[in-house]
Amino acid sequence: MVWSIAKLSFNEMLKFFKKDKPPKMHLRTKQVSDWSLNWLEFSNSKTVINTIICGTIANVSPTTEGGREKLQRWKRQIAMEIKSKRGKQAHDPKNHYIVSLGMRFNAMNHGDGQIDLDNFIKPILDGIAAGLFCGENDDLSTIEKYNQFNDSNFRHLYVERVINGEPQKEEGVSITVSEILIL
Repeated sequence: MVWSIAKLSFNEMLKFFKKDKPPKMHLRTKQVSDWSLNWLEFSNSKTVINTIICGTIANVSPTTEGGREKLQRWKRQIAMEIKSKRGKQAHDPKNHYIVSLGMRFNAMNHGDGQIDLDNFIKPILDGIAAGLFCGENDDLSTIEKYNQFNDSNFRHLYVERVINGEPQKEEGVSITVSEILIL
């Protein structure tokens, strides 16, 4: 379902569906430096974070100790950036969210092999959830486990991969988080 009606009674849902049309979906675009940011938005959503994080995108299943350290640094970098962009107040993990990712890879950073995109998405979502939902005084520079931050209400995920072959461009991810508003 595109919007949340979980807080409405059955009679309220019937009224809701009779008088209102479903929210419209839009793909928004914004140029920032040499990044073209694309994100999914609904007519009943508001963008709460829109940022670019540069760095080598880490894989969810590293095979070396150095790879595991790189994965932790990447998740922390994302979490700290999201927290700095969200402001002092943590977002409510019970609300519903749209997450849009624009991933730009430099194949040389990944052994010039094929990049299995889904393995790179989970660490980003972990970092986003930690940054959105952590407390104001939580120190994200020392976080080890991300399962304490519930991302089950990331209801819509839009992922775009910029084609490889541009080694002069910096690797990283654009992140847009929108909150779905209950009408």
